[in-house]
Amino acid sequence: MSTSYLPNVKQANVLLTKDDVGKSKPTTRKLPPDTFVYGKKLDMTQEGAKEVSGSWAFHQRSLDTPGQVDFKLMNKLSLQAGLRTSKEFGKFRQHNEVLLPVNRGRKDVKIFLPDDEFRYGVPNRPSTPIDKVMSMGYAEEAQYELDQIYQTRHREFEETKHQKLVPKVTKTALLRSSLNAEKLKAIESTDEKPLFKLTKFTKVEPRTVSQVHKHKSVTRYAS
Repeated sequence: MSTSYLPNVKQANVLLTKDDVGKSKPTTRKLPPDTFVYGKKLDMTQEGAKEVSGSWAFHQRSLDTPGQVDFKLMNKLSLQAGLRTSKEFGKFRQHNEVLLPVNRGRKDVKIFLPDDEFRYGVPNRPSTPIDKVMSMGYAEEAQYELDQIYQTRHREFEETKHQKLVPKVTKTALLRSSLNAEKLKAIESTDEKPLFKLTKFTKVEPRTVSQVHKHKSVTRYAS
């Protein structure tokens, strides 16, 4: 790039340029003169505000849409003719062409409106009876309902005050009681097995009396 327009080669480097107090850093690029206008030039349209406000473009009738092949009816006619394969269907379409009705363009647009009795908009919330608000009617109703609840609770308490309170049995308590009963029954059903002894000591009675083995004689035999 040619730098002949720059007074000094050092000014071509943006890192070496210095700015003055209160001024922006000088540019290192070749810019157009101050009279240049940046941006894209707008194309002036032929119609201005006078033409737009003084004339009205009326709607033109839409063009007729050509009808397309009615494949449903063609397939039905092919089956009625006894055809089964795709080749037979193709030959049948070549000689017999059934088109859908042409969609005619129209100038007017149908507008569907509800009945005359129809009401537009969102229904409003029913108005609050202001007489009850001003005369504290809602507060009295709430106080009356609360008094009824307290009276019912007091009546139930008086009726059950002298009755014996029975704890409510839960599923866990029932399960525990059944398991404990089964364990107790299993312990009672098992016979107490005697301790292991040698055969010659099975008929020997103990010489002392204890809580485990009670004996009629309290005497201690001398050795």
